[in-house]
Amino acid sequence: MKRFFKRPLFICFLFLSSCGGSDNISMIKDIVMPGYPDMTIGQALEAAFDDPLWKSAVLINGKVQVAFEGKISQATHDLAVSEYLRRGGGNDSNPAYLDEIWPVGSQALFVWSHARDEEVFTLIEVVNEYWNHNAVPTVTIWNIVHRSGD
Repeated sequence: MKRFFKRPLFICFLFLSSCGGSDNISMIKDIVMPGYPDMTIGQALEAAFDDPLWKSAVLINGKVQVAFEGKISQATHDLAVSEYLRRGGGNDSNPAYLDEIWPVGSQALFVWSHARDEEVFTLIEVVNEYWNHNAVPTVTIWNIVHRSGD
């Protein structure tokens, strides 16, 4: 599992105009990702997760990090389960098992980082106990997150 975090999972190209905390958060929140033109990252994450919280910090080494934390909502769980079943991942005869797919209320964390001399933020971590334990691909996570906002 350590290998999972050693490489950036997704790169968001973003030209930086300042290094302020709320400015950095706004930059991430306002990104429209390729393939998802109908909503920003902020809109998608805040629709998919309960108790959304955004944070920004400048680390000792000068890197800027922006983090989003939230708890998987019932609607997002339901969407993930239906997608899992649609793709032939199982059947709905075992409701207890299905409750473990993107568990409602489980904490999720997304972290972006960039060095002061860089012009891009890189998504460096996507953390959730279920996703990490089951090696859920980042693209699958983003598909569910963005569809939750529809």
